[in-house]
Amino acid sequence: MASLFLPRLDDVGWIAVGMPPRVPDGDPLSFVDGIVAVGILALALYCSIRLVAWLEVKLNAFALFHDLRRELGIGGPQPSRGRRQGDRPRF
Repeated sequence: MASLFLPRLDDVGWIAVGMPPRVPDGDPLSFVDGIVAVGILALALYCSIRLVAWLEVKLNAFALFHDLRRELGIGGPQPSRGRRQGDRPRF
């Protein structure tokens, strides 16, 4: 029964360990194909680094503006008149 689903057990074993099966008539990458593959990988790495740097700057700016607004008392809930600014509410 297993032979119906796994006709070439050798290939399935190589795939299970993460190595591609051998292709008898497969041509290796040409020089141009290799350069294109390396270029695409380099471009993907560059774009991912730029995205992470952009997100970090935006999140740091958001945190800075949040701290400034909190220090200046702009927006957010205002403290009631019975309490001072630094007092914590009692539950």
